[in-house]
Amino acid sequence: MTEVSASPSAGDLPPDQEDIIVADLPDYVPLHQSLVREFEKTSVIPSTPSKLIDDNIKTLMKNVKDYIDYVIDHDHLLDSENYQAFLSSQLSILEDLLKKKFELDILKNSIDSSKKEVYLRSNQEPDLSIDSLDYYQQSSNLQVGDLLQKEYEETKQQHLVSNSFQNILNSSNQYKFLRNTSLILKDPETSLPDTSSNDLEDLEVAGGKIALKDPISLNYFRDPVKSRKCNHVYEREHIVKSLESKRHCPIDGCEASISPNDLVPDELMQLRVKVYLARAKHKKPQSSFDRI
Repeated sequence: MTEVSASPSAGDLPPDQEDIIVADLPDYVPLHQSLVREFEKTSVIPSTPSKLIDDNIKTLMKNVKDYIDYVIDHDHLLDSENYQAFLSSQLSILEDLLKKKFELDILKNSIDSSKKEVYLRSNQEPDLSIDSLDYYQQSSNLQVGDLLQKEYEETKQQHLVSNSFQNILNSSNQYKFLRNTSLILKDPETSLPDTSSNDLEDLEVAGGKIALKDPISLNYFRDPVKSRKCNHVYEREHIVKSLESKRHCPIDGCEASISPNDLVPDELMQLRVKVYLARAKHKKPQSSFDRI
């Protein structure tokens, strides 16, 4: 029986083993078909880590909103600005969680790319034998472990070059809400900075301040929704009724065609109104009757 061995040269072998062919094993050898199938099974990232991150984000946002409600309910706290340290720490935690999920996606993408490459090789490459030894000695392919590392580094670099994580932050509603909360608690009518170049805030501004009243009813917002088509904000009840007869934005000069499916809750506007009314109540002077 002929074997491939990395043992000493043929002249150094004992007489009963002189029929063994001595050859250097190549740096790359293919996976056996059974191992290819096993690799496809074991290289699937479970959903548990991603779900755990999502659950942590939900818990964080609930705690933040409960804290904000507490500050608003005790309106004298709005002037202390002690809330800024807490909100800043929660923003950092949220960014870390989003980054972990981002890196998990990079790992998943790199594993998927490696699986495709391994599967392609298994269908194109010959089985390892004496006859195919020269083929594999000349191959520049990487072993599976090295391939995984290479795909991960390349995928990570592609995301860094395209600034993907910053785009994720800019598109995250949780991150935008938390990032802007401190500004709104300080001044509910302030115009918010936006680092995104393709998602600029387009709210109606009156006298340099954000309008806090529904453009249809002219009452303060209670359940504000924003159009994804034109970014205008309306009270849900009134815009839904308006769209029953006319599927266009009711704002003068806006020609956007919208439907109820284009409306999304505007948590920042809702927060603006709650803070504004709390501050107005806090600053309202007591009447003579109240002081008695």
